[in-house]
Amino acid sequence: MAPFVKSCLLNDKVQFLRIFADVGFNMHEFATMKTVEELYTVEAHRNLPSRITIERVKKTLQKIIGHHLLTNNTQIPRRHHITHRPTFKDIHDSL
Repeated sequence: MAPFVKSCLLNDKVQFLRIFADVGFNMHEFATMKTVEELYTVEAHRNLPSRITIERVKKTLQKIIGHHLLTNNTQIPRRHHITHRPTFKDIHDSL
């Protein structure tokens, strides 16, 4: 039964899975951690492009995070050096 259920999941045959669920198939028993990892791995490999470019990575990160991440500037901006880190006493005295 498990190989058929995996096949239904991988081929997006939701109706078959609904029929199984309606007759008592317990998806929680089927979906072990290993099975879920396997299914996600297969699906991830299906959707991988043959070549991953910086532009594709940039677009993917923009979709996930939702704003412009990378610039065309090749230099990495330098962080400003903090010369004085406030102490607890400094913060307390300023209150």
